[in-house]
Amino acid sequence: MLGLLLLVLVPELAHAGRGRPTGFSYWIGKTDSAIEVTAQTRFYTPTNPENGDASTAEATREFPMPTTGCLSELHLVLSGDVGDAGDNLVATVRKNGANTALTCTIPGATGTTQARCENIGSEACFARGDRVALQFVTAATPAAVLPAWTLRFDPDTASDVVLASVTQFALTSNLDRFIAFGCSGAQATEASSQLVMPFAGRITALYARSSGVIAAGNRTVDLFKNGVVDATFQCVLNNGAQDCNDLTGPLAFAAGDSFTMHAVSADAATLQGVNVGLLVVPYNPGEFPLLAAVTPSAVATAFQSLMNATTTGAGSATEDPVANYVPPLVLLRAYAVVATAPGANASWRFSVRRDLTTDTALACTISNPSTNCGVSFMFGTEDGQRMSWESVPSATAPAATRVQLSIAARAR
Repeated sequence: MLGLLLLVLVPELAHAGRGRPTGFSYWIGKTDSAIEVTAQTRFYTPTNPENGDASTAEATREFPMPTTGCLSELHLVLSGDVGDAGDNLVATVRKNGANTALTCTIPGATGTTQARCENIGSEACFARGDRVALQFVTAATPAAVLPAWTLRFDPDTASDVVLASVTQFALTSNLDRFIAFGCSGAQATEASSQLVMPFAGRITALYARSSGVIAAGNRTVDLFKNGVVDATFQCVLNNGAQDCNDLTGPLAFAAGDSFTMHAVSADAATLQGVNVGLLVVPYNPGEFPLLAAVTPSAVATAFQSLMNATTTGAGSATEDPVANYVPPLVLLRAYAVVATAPGANASWRFSVRRDLTTDTALACTISNPSTNCGVSFMFGTEDGQRMSWESVPSATAPAATRVQLSIAARAR
């Protein structure tokens, strides 16, 4: 189990006392690729798209809900003006392939900057197995802008947390792939897809959906915990099927444990991706994870979104494209885990940044021969505050490595 350095900070709770129930969480999304799409419809995974990767095929980005509850409070922020009159952008939460009332529009306006919209009066409610996606529809010729969004999720059972893993590859015959827990993307090796959990809890449900009906063979979806396959959950997508689920858990885990989704095809399986929804229940009610991964530069500072994990990305040399807009949160603790120790006289410092400024109280350092660090704090974020991870290598360049980054948060 990872060790933690304990820091006590004065929380900034300007939004405390809003009278909200405990147990809800936020889905925080960010893309670092522009949506300069002329009169077209694109789909995103609403929880945590890898590098904002979009698709014109909704089936490749939607995932099955592993619990019941409602999404609300859609906030959308663009990196710049959407454009002139008619250059509109409409964001809509989708349910089972249809629009919901949870939508907002940023209208283009000549001579006036239009870069934000919100919908705090509508909601979209889901049953177990319902499919959820986020749709962007553009009109005319909008500018090349980067969207960031947040959604509030209120589960019917307090403290239920939803994580999604959405593949961006096609499982062919006898192919074995690992998918970063709580994000997108896949790798051929399990170590390349691990993500560390920032709190203790249990996994209680796994739902999987193929991007198309399995015409031959089958798909098996399961979990790896700390590098070893765990038999608690196993979901099989058989010939002729598109959905499966496993509710036989729970699978308990400690803070600092690493997880990976695993998918394998058998026989003459057709070309289909696999999208997964996981139900996680923290032992401390109300906590939820912000999960990220990056392979940063070993010779220069790099920045990474809080919840926009990638299995292969190197982060960004500049912070603005990757910084998340966050809702009111309390950040509680953070972990960093490297696959390879830094090496002699080398180290990494990982910091949670706010408003494009390093806060050394929200940082921890991995020095050789260690491969992990952690820090506890209590820090309140403000509506619309911008936050990111910063990776700083030592003067003696550390060994190149993939880094798992996670934060335990609570909504307020």
